[in-house]
Amino acid sequence: MPAVLAAGLFAAACGDGTGVVDAGEARKVVPPPTAQPLWADQTVPVPPQEPAATPSPGATTPERPAPTPVPVAVPAGDDVRGLDARAVMTADPLVDTDAKTEVRRCPDACGLRPPVYRDLTGDGRPELITSVTDRRGGTGTYAYTIAGGQIFDIFWYFGDHYAVDGLGEDLVVRQAVAAPGDARENPSLLYRTRFRWNGREMEPIGTETEFRRQPPLVSNGGSPSASPSATTTPGSTP
Repeated sequence: MPAVLAAGLFAAACGDGTGVVDAGEARKVVPPPTAQPLWADQTVPVPPQEPAATPSPGATTPERPAPTPVPVAVPAGDDVRGLDARAVMTADPLVDTDAKTEVRRCPDACGLRPPVYRDLTGDGRPELITSVTDRRGGTGTYAYTIAGGQIFDIFWYFGDHYAVDGLGEDLVVRQAVAAPGDARENPSLLYRTRFRWNGREMEPIGTETEFRRQPPLVSNGGSPSASPSATTTPGSTP
């Protein structure tokens, strides 16, 4: 009898297979994030005069020392939006001397860009991202977080201009590089290096190399040139 009951329940549950079954609420489709420039006036620059001096794929900034607190008072609620970007940059030992000189000139005409706030560490709280171009053309970009009641520089990049994009919780640095035989004003390589939080700092996780065709480029802060057309190099490293 139990076997008959079990068979009957199984048949009733299955029916003829044509019934509508409620599988619950449909899963929302979330599109992948796309890279967005942090500052509209940043443009991919003309690379250095000598191709040999340009970075190789994956080479970005000098090896950084162990994170040390920036000696600036932490705002109430550990909210980076309460930080004075100028005070943080001038107190940060990782900020280039020329960049600090430029920051001290503010609020007069200077190359300091408005602060950007993005969650880079994945904790739901924003980090402070700043950028300044000095009068020699060097650009420094820095990101700060608050942890344990202290301020830390978790990203720094300094060079002869470049552009930084936000991609979800990551940062992407775009750098134009001249290939052998390129004219200085028309480099045909573009390096995209992606940085991701590793629990201590923003770490480079890969570099893509692209060939592209483009008009002459301009330095950061100049008039933007037409957007280049770019095609990913077959076999480029993600």
